[in-house]
Amino acid sequence: MPTPENNPQTPAPDASKAWKAPQMPASYEQDLDKGLHGIYDAERDAPKEDMSRLEQADHSTAKRVLVGMMAFFAMLAAVSWAGFFFFAPGKARFEGDKVKVDIEGPAQVKSGDLVTYAVHYTNGHDIALGTASLELRLPKELRVTKTDPAVVEGSPSTWQIGSIAPGKDGLVSVEGVALAPLAKDMDIQAILTYRPADFNSEFQKVTTRTVTVTDSALELAASGPTKVLPGDKVVLKLDYHNASAQAIENVHLRGAWPDAFIPESSVPKMIDGIPNEWNVGTLKPDAKGTVTVTGSFASAAEGAQDVGGQIGYADKDAVFQLQRETKYVATVLKGDLVSALILNGKATDQPIRFGDKLRYSVTYKNTGTASLEDVSLAVHIEPSAQGKLVKWAELNDKAAGTLSGNVLTWTKKQIPSLAKIGAGEEGTLNFDLPFIDAPLPGAKDPVYVLTSWLEAHVTTIDGDKADRTAKTQPMVAKALSDTALSSTARYFDQDNVPVGTGPLPPETGKPTT
Repeated sequence: MPTPENNPQTPAPDASKAWKAPQMPASYEQDLDKGLHGIYDAERDAPKEDMSRLEQADHSTAKRVLVGMMAFFAMLAAVSWAGFFFFAPGKARFEGDKVKVDIEGPAQVKSGDLVTYAVHYTNGHDIALGTASLELRLPKELRVTKTDPAVVEGSPSTWQIGSIAPGKDGLVSVEGVALAPLAKDMDIQAILTYRPADFNSEFQKVTTRTVTVTDSALELAASGPTKVLPGDKVVLKLDYHNASAQAIENVHLRGAWPDAFIPESSVPKMIDGIPNEWNVGTLKPDAKGTVTVTGSFASAAEGAQDVGGQIGYADKDAVFQLQRETKYVATVLKGDLVSALILNGKATDQPIRFGDKLRYSVTYKNTGTASLEDVSLAVHIEPSAQGKLVKWAELNDKAAGTLSGNVLTWTKKQIPSLAKIGAGEEGTLNFDLPFIDAPLPGAKDPVYVLTSWLEAHVTTIDGDKADRTAKTQPMVAKALSDTALSSTARYFDQDNVPVGTGPLPPETGKPTT
């Protein structure tokens, strides 16, 4: 192929005619210039970055992976240590389920009897229990007489056991007298506190046993006539016995009978100020005794009457705690003479005021078929305070009964019909008696009480000698106290301190500030 060098027909290039870029149209140059200006203008108007401070960039992926791995291995180490402590030999498997505490003894006891309770503790684990101590929480009704082993001085219910070897056990016994009300539930609680070997914390095993008082060693029996007439003398006997082998202290006896039975005397005497109660004191083992009460049934009594008593003891607060109760039935036959005493229209206890006029009524009736002869009626009005509480000098009695001390009596001399009261006959007596106008000066008894009752005596019945006396139930009238109020004036400052002096209201010749 011919080349310019070897082809004489091809002319040589002209150096003066070099290559030039083609010219662009004018419109194209204008558009390019406008585009460049737009780019620079946008960069100039853009917000400038604050180069005065540095911002922390997000963690890299590698760093996050590293932190995650560190947290994972830390958690793995914690789980490993927890597993070591949990599954370690000895203390890791200790749960205390093989530590046993049992209270052995009767679930039902008789009040006043000697009882024994044993606390049996056992270590069923294969490690020793150190620093063990046993605490017994006993009911206050159980009076401890003996313990084995002896308690620590200053801790009457705590035993220091010390170490309990694996598989070993022990026993603590308590002996005492349970003196409690019937049907009383008592709780005995045993608390074993110990620390297993190689442990720094203490454990406890708690056991409770409930004991019920179902009976009493104190015995009581009541006896007396089974058929009586109103007014007949009745002798009631209360026989008591300590059937236990232990002495019982603060024994009390109470009479339990209806209001219609009126006791007159007893052997031994009742406690002063407490009606129908006797302080027997300490009853030695197998000791016995009797309380005898003499009295009568009221004239209005009739039918079956429960008569008996109660035996118990006085606790540390002097409260009577019942141990046993007994009774027998006495049938009161309908009396021939039925009488009643009425005060201010009522035959029951009632309040009165100073200056009141006391209006008494006496009623009587022969309910039998035989004649009642030589009958006498006597009203007793006994005051509680020293001195007279009624104005006997102002007595208004149309029947003109005989006054002797605080007793007003009527016989056939004042009321002829009392010489003989036929079957079905009845009568009424009325009289008025003023109560004192004000409390007595210097009286020792701040309570003013009148106790009133009626005695009806029949000498013969159809000519046969009877000498029968019937009483009504005592009626109590208590005086209401007057209330006196007074007022005074005082001047006080803002701190409630009195700043004034002198009489108020002011008096002549005396300064008041």
